[in-house]
Amino acid sequence: MRFISCIYGGPKMNKNNNRDDKSLRNKLLVISGLLILSGIPRLMTSSLIEERENFAFDAKQSVIKGWAEAQEDLGNIEVKIPRTRVQENEKGQRSEYAAETLIVLPHERTIDVKSRSEFRERGIYTIPVQNIDFSMDAQFSLEEGLKSKNIVIEKNKKDFIKVNASDIRVEIPMSHPESLNAFELSINDKKVSAKRNLKGIEFLLKEFTDNQEEIKILKIKVKLSFKSFERLGLSVPSGQSQIKVDSDWPSPSFGGLLPRNYKIHPAGFTSEWSLFDPLATQKIEIQFFDRVNIYKQSEKSLKYGFLITLFCLTVFFMFEVLGNLRLHFMHYIFLSLPLSVFFIVLIAFSEHLNFLASYSIAAVGVISLMAAYLKGIGATRKQNLGFATALGSTYGTLFFLLQSTDYALLLGSLALFSILAGIMLITRNVNWNNLHFSKEKNEVSV
Repeated sequence: MRFISCIYGGPKMNKNNNRDDKSLRNKLLVISGLLILSGIPRLMTSSLIEERENFAFDAKQSVIKGWAEAQEDLGNIEVKIPRTRVQENEKGQRSEYAAETLIVLPHERTIDVKSRSEFRERGIYTIPVQNIDFSMDAQFSLEEGLKSKNIVIEKNKKDFIKVNASDIRVEIPMSHPESLNAFELSINDKKVSAKRNLKGIEFLLKEFTDNQEEIKILKIKVKLSFKSFERLGLSVPSGQSQIKVDSDWPSPSFGGLLPRNYKIHPAGFTSEWSLFDPLATQKIEIQFFDRVNIYKQSEKSLKYGFLITLFCLTVFFMFEVLGNLRLHFMHYIFLSLPLSVFFIVLIAFSEHLNFLASYSIAAVGVISLMAAYLKGIGATRKQNLGFATALGSTYGTLFFLLQSTDYALLLGSLALFSILAGIMLITRNVNWNNLHFSKEKNEVSV
């Protein structure tokens, strides 16, 4: 009888254990499946972000056509002296050949740039553009280029250089001279007229003086007012240069040679360069960087979508293990859907509101919806409040991660470690070998 009892008693206990093991496995399979399937809406959202970025890019291109492109290689000014090489044969006869141009660069220059931003509307998009006021004082030494005579004898005394002084030209090259609103030039404190062409601004020195050979030092002052977009590039040839840039844009990005001094504040930035290189051309680039790019921010937040989904599904599973909440696999599905909708709501509101307001609306909406659903399926007030607090803290941490690019990795790793440590501490006393889910609705025993 004892043998028979063991036979009939044993299978009954093993059957219950098998049923509980099967239920636990099913829960874990549901959670694993939802984690995998949650990648589908994230991929669709990523495609949506790319599509909206293309719309924003088209709007920018439309503004560029009506405004101006980014100015490059600004700050260069040069004096071009056309010369013709002359050869003398043994009989003393001369013949001209090989026309060339002597380029004289300033040995001292001071540049002052003031940038003011304004905005253009294209549909739902607001696009910043820049108005630039540019002034430069340049000093040239023309003694090497302009001799007292138009014929310069070289060392071999057989080749000469003929200087066509009447065609000496001053050129100020620009990337996009059509963006000029106004310009003003003066030589040795005397205003001169100049013309704009496809390469920039130029004028002949003979329009300033008839006796060009007597000019040893040339001081040129340039004032330009022009348009630019997103970026300003300065190309400073060899010589000594002092450069100062003042702007009302709060988030610049410096490229090329970095400024010696700079200050960045919410109302704009100031930066200064002190350059001296007798040989090389030195380049400076200032990017008017949009720190709050809604699509870049949304794309970064989307990368954390898997971790947020894993965290929420883990919390729901803990409610079943440690609480008396019984969840069907359909509950898991409905509770995971708002986590994917969060990113779509964030993108939609960000196109009309600032990122903080949009993020707050999306987060509060998702938390409220999930808390209401949990309450409807039997979650206690304590469970509801705990879940809302945990998810709200998660979204808050994510927002700070998005804003703090320099410390994102550090903060993210600390947050992930804290969550993992919390789950391990809460479940350290759970007997996973003797876990029994009750058949009654919203009831579980450990």
